[in-house]
Amino acid sequence: MLVNLFKVYLVTIIVLVSASISFAQYEGSSILIISDTKSRILIDGDELGVILPKKPTRFQTSSGEHYLQIVSFFSKEEKSEIVNLEAGKQKVLKFTFKKGVQEEAQIKIVVADLDFNIPGIVSASAHENFEYPTYLYAFEKGDKIVINVNMTNAKGTNVINVFSHPDGNAIYSNDTFTDLRNVNINIRERSIYGFSFASNHAFDRDARFLIERIPKSDETKNFNTKVSWQETYLVESIQKPQKFFINSGSNSTFKGGKSRVAIPIILPENTVKWYYEFSASRDEDQIESVTNALSLVSELSTLVDQSGLLGFGIDQLTQPPGSDYCDVYLIDQNNYTPFLNKNPQFLQYPEGTRENLKSGVVEIDCCHQGPIYLGLKNPDNFHGIHVVVEVAAIVKEERWVMHHQD
Repeated sequence: MLVNLFKVYLVTIIVLVSASISFAQYEGSSILIISDTKSRILIDGDELGVILPKKPTRFQTSSGEHYLQIVSFFSKEEKSEIVNLEAGKQKVLKFTFKKGVQEEAQIKIVVADLDFNIPGIVSASAHENFEYPTYLYAFEKGDKIVINVNMTNAKGTNVINVFSHPDGNAIYSNDTFTDLRNVNINIRERSIYGFSFASNHAFDRDARFLIERIPKSDETKNFNTKVSWQETYLVESIQKPQKFFINSGSNSTFKGGKSRVAIPIILPENTVKWYYEFSASRDEDQIESVTNALSLVSELSTLVDQSGLLGFGIDQLTQPPGSDYCDVYLIDQNNYTPFLNKNPQFLQYPEGTRENLKSGVVEIDCCHQGPIYLGLKNPDNFHGIHVVVEVAAIVKEERWVMHHQD
């Protein structure tokens, strides 16, 4: 009886020990990796992730023998070794890369660190008006930007275009790359820049895009690189300061010359409001002086930038001097000929019409469509006058803009 009990007890112990050994063989392990530079981590050819400089990062994996690769983001330097991981235990590995890479010694500010998909030729051709992935960021004059692009699949080649926005001037391109390592681009002007990607491969590709900036000085290191899609208002010059001589009524009748002039005004699409600035004088030298001093476009641009479309009044615009009277009529195409032919029945828009005007700035909210005219009439029957006119419009536009810089 005792012998049988002993046999049962022995068998139970053997079974428990065997189960413990079997469990230990399948119990997971971990590996803690430390690097002095940002790096990609691969185990047995599979990418596990990215680690940051001097930030220990733990990865879970199975016990046993594994092939470990660590690749620096800042160079093509790669380190590898075979590691043997014990079940249920952690192994710590520390890697130090060469310090000969010049960029690593400079202050780098991460602008974007993205994982994204680059559509292949098949996906692109399946959609009409297809747009490839494009990313926009702002940079300061004197910045150096550093680009790294890693592909998860080495098959096929890819295309990158870097350009200024919105003019589209190319500053860098490469249409046959697989990976990009530490591509440096010097920024000559503060502006928005676009980064567009495409693939020469038939099928979609997965990419990792890292872009960093090296500021020129400490004064520009806090430059805001973000951009946003906003509704903005721009000032456009419609008519630069232009001088006219308008004859008197009697001289135009008996001696020739014109006592009426019509200036065509063509406003751009999405005009919100527009202005004309005017001055009249018999003294040609005075009008010459006024012409050189007119600054309607620059003043409007400053006010719009500072306070927005509704944040200022017309009284904030500089009123030019003037000495003699002139009539200004806002007319349409149908009344152009009647006005010039001195037909008293011609019609005008009251909002933009001013009679007996020596000088001033007139704001107009109407008449944005079709050809319109500013009709100038000399009301004096005996004396000719010199006039100068400048016209500007405020136009609404939706576009990418840089964020405010503190």
